[in-house]
Amino acid sequence: MGFKKYCLTSISNLMKNGISLFLILLPLSWACQKEEALQPEATAHEQEAARYEKQALDQIAEDQETTLAFRGRLIQVPAGSDLLQEAVEDAPYGATLVLEEGLHSLSGTLVIQKSLRLMGTGTETTLEVDTEVTTEFPLQVDPAIMVVSSGPVEISNITIQDPDGIGQVGVLLLHSDKCKLSNNRLFNFRYTILVEGSDQASVHDNLIESSPEFAVWGMVNVNGKNSRVYNNRFVNTNNGLFCGDAQGVAVKNEFVHTEGAGEIGLLFCTPNILGQFMVLPDGTPAQAETSATGWIAVNNTASNWQWGFLAIDGANNNILINNRAKKSGLYDIELAGESQRFGFTTPTSFNNKVFQGRDQLIKVCGVDNQAFGGNQVNTTLDPCN
Repeated sequence: MGFKKYCLTSISNLMKNGISLFLILLPLSWACQKEEALQPEATAHEQEAARYEKQALDQIAEDQETTLAFRGRLIQVPAGSDLLQEAVEDAPYGATLVLEEGLHSLSGTLVIQKSLRLMGTGTETTLEVDTEVTTEFPLQVDPAIMVVSSGPVEISNITIQDPDGIGQVGVLLLHSDKCKLSNNRLFNFRYTILVEGSDQASVHDNLIESSPEFAVWGMVNVNGKNSRVYNNRFVNTNNGLFCGDAQGVAVKNEFVHTEGAGEIGLLFCTPNILGQFMVLPDGTPAQAETSATGWIAVNNTASNWQWGFLAIDGANNNILINNRAKKSGLYDIELAGESQRFGFTTPTSFNNKVFQGRDQLIKVCGVDNQAFGGNQVNTTLDPCN
């Protein structure tokens, strides 16, 4: 019997025996509230973390409730070779293209230049696109799918891969706001998802899997504000999610490395290496304009990485709440100062906050970075670099 129920039952029994209600309540008034009184109030830091967490979860809830309005025709696209690009070009604005089960193959990039929905009908719906793989820097972007649309585009429930087993880029969102990638399975690309000049991207419930032998990044948010990245599973991508630009949220993503240790599960940084990062399909160079600023990362997990979570290279005002890394080679979480670790100077991170349980190894360097909770590294014994 719970304590409250016990109090009420005792009062009832005493009253049946003629005992005054006042005399009953006087000694019991404090005791019956003892259970609540013993509950400690949340600390100021816990309250602050709860506010940030609610902010992130509210954005995810809003994204889940938002249904893109595709009121055009419903078009069935049969499996086959080089049929899909023509179907996309012929489809009216706002159409839904349903890819029938089977193999849809293209010899070059699928280009989407209008608002529409592209969806598969099951796990057997596969899109194979031949991309040119190069390892030179800056990244030469040759994507399986390129979205360049003034209106929203949704791509869902499709297996996307390269016929040769190794692809260059899976999906490029280019100057296309409010696009959604959901419930897809993307296999064996060097860079699986790139966001460039595209605000309010929604990337959720995807499987992003590759091989550390050639994979570089699962997803890079180069330039794109208010991205929402949640419930994705990144497997063996060598590096998981690269957060650039501002005001994004990353919630309940899983970063898994099963073949040795990957480099970084979730990175807050600047996708800009000495003024370069990638060359777009039309030959235009593109690189980040802003380091990761104002992101909120909540309840993400990272297994078998050198760093589970890392903020570096000018990353600032980012919030990390109850993320969990295990089997980290170096640190579970690091907020870095100025560094030469990548072979060039990266400026200090600043004004980032970590709210964490006790079991995470956290190294706090940089300027005005803070961690509340966790097992914090003694930077006198293990200096910042």
